[in-house]
Amino acid sequence: MEQNLKFFTKLLVVIFMGVASFIALGNAEPWAGDWVTPVWICSAFFFPFLFGMAVGKPISGRKSALAGSLIGLIVVVLPGYLYMATGDRGYTEHAMQNFYIAFIPLSIIQGSITAPVGVAARVSIQK
Repeated sequence: MEQNLKFFTKLLVVIFMGVASFIALGNAEPWAGDWVTPVWICSAFFFPFLFGMAVGKPISGRKSALAGSLIGLIVVVLPGYLYMATGDRGYTEHAMQNFYIAFIPLSIIQGSITAPVGVAARVSIQK
């Protein structure tokens, strides 16, 4: 029973990530462009992974998942803030709230998954 619950929980997380990705892609594409949007979405995977690879064993365990979540959040908020700070792109015409509702949790989950993977890769390389 416990194994079925774990499987079901992981399945729900994967479904959420897929749905959130499509929502974020659909909402960001009109104002970020055809190639910037997928790169931005994927960067929530890559930056936490590279951080985990760079730091390695000192940040293993729960600390790496928390740090990855924070980096994933920064990957979303910082470029979005810079975009909104320009003020000349008409960002109010777009569904920014839908984008952030989907992309912030997605990037936090992506970061919490990939940072520990980066740490594990660094540790296995150093052996």
